Amino acid sequence: MKVDSHLCAAFPEHQNQPFCGRSVILVGDFGQLPLIIDEPIYSKKPRHDSLSNDGMNILAIRFDNSSTIENNQFMDAIHITPQKVDVYEINLAKLKSLNASVARVHAVHTGGNDASKADSDTAKGLEAQLLLSKGARVMLKANLSVETGLANGSVGTIDDIYLLFQLLFL
Repeated sequence: MKVDSHLCAAFPEHQNQPFCGRSVILVGDFGQLPLIIDEPIYSKKPRHDSLSNDGMNILAIRFDNSSTIENNQFMDAIHITPQKVDVYEINLAKLKSLNASVARVHAVHTGGNDASKADSDTAKGLEAQLLLSKGARVMLKANLSVETGLANGSVGTIDDIYLLFQLLFL
């Protein structure tokens, strides 16, 4: 019960309650560890990176039988991808589908010469340039103003983009 003891160390005023009165959600992978008493769910179908023809047919039937309205619900779903190149391709395809002008925004590096040379991994996911368009969805990657709702993971849509040269000629 390490989780319980760690929580009680952090919240001693509730140490008489399970998990010191905190809600705990445990998430796991049923295919990772074998069950002790019951038969594992993957005993008949091995777990690999490929999908059998039967499995693919089940998915195809499910997709074909779902309504357009149901399919459209997933058009704006957040994608979780294993590689950054997939993220770039998905984002670019989404920007193209908006049929709007795309602004290329370059980062302003304030950390000296090393900051401008850093890749996105070193810069905690910050890119040297960002492609934005009216209607594009964006997600914050840091807490900017939690009290006003600008928190890490918040999702929004770009309503408009004002470019400096446009403002100069108004």
